[in-house]
Amino acid sequence: MSLPHFADFPLGLTRKSTVPDLTDLIGVRGSSAETEVQSRGYQFTGNLGSSALWWNRRTKTCASITVDQGRVVSIMKSPAADCGKKADAGADLSDLIGVRGSSAESELKSRGYQFSGNLGSSALWWNAGTKTCMSVTVGDGRVVSIVKSPKRDCRQ
Repeated sequence: MSLPHFADFPLGLTRKSTVPDLTDLIGVRGSSAETEVQSRGYQFTGNLGSSALWWNRRTKTCASITVDQGRVVSIMKSPAADCGKKADAGADLSDLIGVRGSSAESELKSRGYQFSGNLGSSALWWNAGTKTCMSVTVGDGRVVSIVKSPKRDCRQ
């Protein structure tokens, strides 16, 4: 499937995607995109506001696809919970990649994590409920990586 020509894209709409295997569907007619998303292993799980939610069991990816004026305008990665799936420890944080550091801090707290200290240039976050230690690295004011760390890093 080829990308639509810019002239074919509705005026005033922006192209946006954080799901690499679906990026080429931005600008495609909604009905055509639906068929293509299914052929790539995604299953429709429901709606969230004006977006359709699609789950890929193989990649454990929840994609939120928004159509406006008959064309796909955004395909964003959503937390697994939005698709009705339970995320693995740490996997539920992948949606924070690229988020401003201050916003990520608030979101980590809302997800049950507590700041535990620093390890080099990374901040350590502990979740007592899941007994998970995560190392969060921020660069240029935005989260650039989130990786699971040994419990001992969070002093547990």
